Amino acid sequence: MVLKGLAVRERLIHWQPSERFVIAFETINVPLVSRLVEDFRVEALAPGRTRASRRVYYTPRLAMRLVHPIARAVFGSMFGRSLAALGERVVATRSP
Repeated sequence: MVLKGLAVRERLIHWQPSERFVIAFETINVPLVSRLVEDFRVEALAPGRTRASRRVYYTPRLAMRLVHPIARAVFGSMFGRSLAALGERVVATRSP
C-alpha cells in the first residue's frame, strides 16, 4: 500500500467478513513507528445505516515522539478522509 510517499507492507491478522478486519504493518519505508496495528469495524445500526470505525495502536520511534501531536493530527485527518471517501463510494454504489 502507498499513501502519499508512505509505503508499507501489511499482514491481515484477523478477518470477520462484513464485520471486522485487523492488519499489522510488517514494514514501513519511513521510520515513524516500530509497530502498528489497525482494527477496522463495521456495525449495522438500522436498515440503510452503518457505522464504520478504525482504531490504530502503535509504538512511535524517537523521531515520531518529537512531533507526535502534529503527526497524529495529520495521519488522523488523512485516514478520516479515507474513511469518509469509502462511505461515499458505498452510498454511490447502492444508489439506483
